[in-house]
Amino acid sequence: MQNPLEDMLDGIDKKVYSTTCSVQEIRLPLFAPVKQVTHNSHIYENFMNNKKTRKVKTQWGSVNVKNFILTQKHRDILDLIALYSKNIKRLEDGRIALSFSISKILKAYEDSGNNYVWFRSILEELMGAVIMIIDSKGKKYYFHIISAMKFDERGDFAGIILSNEYLAFYSDTLAINYNREIMKILSIQSSFIRALVRFFISHIQVNISFDDLLLALGVDESSDRYIRSLKKHVKDNAKILDYFGIKFDDYRLMFIYKQSKIDVKFVK
Repeated sequence: MQNPLEDMLDGIDKKVYSTTCSVQEIRLPLFAPVKQVTHNSHIYENFMNNKKTRKVKTQWGSVNVKNFILTQKHRDILDLIALYSKNIKRLEDGRIALSFSISKILKAYEDSGNNYVWFRSILEELMGAVIMIIDSKGKKYYFHIISAMKFDERGDFAGIILSNEYLAFYSDTLAINYNREIMKILSIQSSFIRALVRFFISHIQVNISFDDLLLALGVDESSDRYIRSLKKHVKDNAKILDYFGIKFDDYRLMFIYKQSKIDVKFVK
């Protein structure tokens, strides 16, 4: 059943309100396939060597993220904001403001130890990250996702303002609504598998080898031990992958995906 508020919106307002994110944000590895980054990891070492910029190029385009390494926890929080936003408002300068309950999002996230201070830090990192995306046709987009935020710990209220540059990118690209599958994705313990699922549901159909998938997700680690651990994550999560229609041929090391039973919609 459609939300009555959606009937009152049009243009980019309606597109933002009725979708989770742009397809490019989960098809390209804007958000690293990890939950957090340690200072002795390859991803952090490369980030520092590139003047605090994470650079990844795939067959679907390339992405540079400067100042902060955005991870699956940042994507998780953005998903929950999309799911639980109470109001959407178009500001005079064209930006869009979203408001939501912090406690509701933290409760839904079910990650012990996270609190208002942690939540604020996630939003601050999203504000500070400078993103450049080059799509498969060579078109460039530069933006911050969030340009400003409001935070009221006592009143349990938070609000974010989406930047005009991000909205131009959002308006120009295909968007996806997987709101009804968000909690299923968040039930997955492995951040690698969360990134994998988000990548596949951004397609209607795709077959891809294990090695090519690692490149597509921006996996920045090549040790045999680490790769074996990722293969184990895939095997251990076979049931949830099957739910999303993702099959893994262990003999050919090939993923096969065709969208069918999950509740995902695309919006131009």
